[in-house]
Amino acid sequence: MAWVSILRGGFNALFFPIVYLAIWAYRLLRILTSPLVALGYLLLHVALIPLRILARFEALFVFLTIAILAGIGIGVFLFGTTTLTVETADRLVKFTLSIAARKFFGDNDDGPDSMVKTTPSSSTVSTEDDYFTAWHGRQASRDVNKAALLADTIVEEEEASRSTSRSR
Repeated sequence: MAWVSILRGGFNALFFPIVYLAIWAYRLLRILTSPLVALGYLLLHVALIPLRILARFEALFVFLTIAILAGIGIGVFLFGTTTLTVETADRLVKFTLSIAARKFFGDNDDGPDSMVKTTPSSSTVSTEDDYFTAWHGRQASRDVNKAALLADTIVEEEEASRSTSRSR
């Protein structure tokens, strides 16, 4: 095993100057870069200050996130159940009405749709009274004239009176 000691001494003599120079270069490089490393640590510390502040409110953020997700989930559930309920009730009512309509009107096509009044055509109407008479009948026309006018009607009447006074 003497050959191992001879070999080790040879490698030591050969690589010692190279390793010694590498150690000195590394130490010199650390001394030269130490201000830059300290500046980097300082910048990192300053950049992470907002996250440190937010970390103090971690429990609040978790609570709000879970509350928001629970609210969305419950809202979607309620929307779905009410939509389903309304559609089911609507179908049930239409089905019930169609049975009642068939009993009332018979099996012919003259159902409740035939009772819907259409808007009077402009050729048959010359005045507002004729319009209401054609739409509601004569009694309803008198009731509309006695009732208080809506704001839209008043505005339309004012515009109509302005246009007639300008044309005179």
